[in-house]
Amino acid sequence: MHDCLETRRKGYIFIAGSDNNFLLSASPLLKERGFACDCESDITQAVSRLENTVYDLMVADSDMILDDRLVERIQKHPWGLHVILTLDRPILEVAVLTAKLNIITFLVRPFDMNEFLEHVVLGIRRSSFLKELSHCRDRVDLFEESIMQLTKIVAELPAEQSYVPIEAFVMLTTQNLIDSAMDLRNIIARSDEIARSHVCQLYRCPRMDMMKRSIKESIEVLEQTKKSFKSKELAYLRKRLQDLLTQL
Repeated sequence: MHDCLETRRKGYIFIAGSDNNFLLSASPLLKERGFACDCESDITQAVSRLENTVYDLMVADSDMILDDRLVERIQKHPWGLHVILTLDRPILEVAVLTAKLNIITFLVRPFDMNEFLEHVVLGIRRSSFLKELSHCRDRVDLFEESIMQLTKIVAELPAEQSYVPIEAFVMLTTQNLIDSAMDLRNIIARSDEIARSHVCQLYRCPRMDMMKRSIKESIEVLEQTKKSFKSKELAYLRKRLQDLLTQL
């Protein structure tokens, strides 16, 4: 069990294809490199696997990828499943799928297995990046809800009521924002490891603007309440938010 978890951490790959010879050769090769790997030659079973398992990378041939059921399942992947396509010859219908799927490369048989492995490593790295970005997005969405609650609470509190009961909530919400901003900054710092297209998507992402707005709003809320919260911790968090704003 421990070994299985370790290989999945390195990368979990799904190979779907009608060429049993390729399945029999590729699967052991990937496992030797430390990846976890599942194989399927039946389209119905392949769709079922994608419904029940979250993979980091998929390898498919033209017989599989031209099935609409499989394409629909791939598109429902939580952070975007990258696909390596193996072909006997270039096919126009397959090329059209580049507009629907995250296709890393087309490999026309016969191809060098070392080249195949290079694309596998690239696909796993991209998947890891997008997974981190997806988790960061979820945290930002959660923070957006928290900051709206915080703003409402502070605005509705009676003047005579003590702010002490919500001080812990303010600190937790602010710390969550700092953690989310740090995650995003670290992802941007690693952007040289992924395809340029994904970097452009990140910098154009509306969540980046939302993050900056949220930080500004948080600073404003903390400024408004600093007389009520005689807290060095909150003052420190407010300073960290101001520093982070200049780095995003």
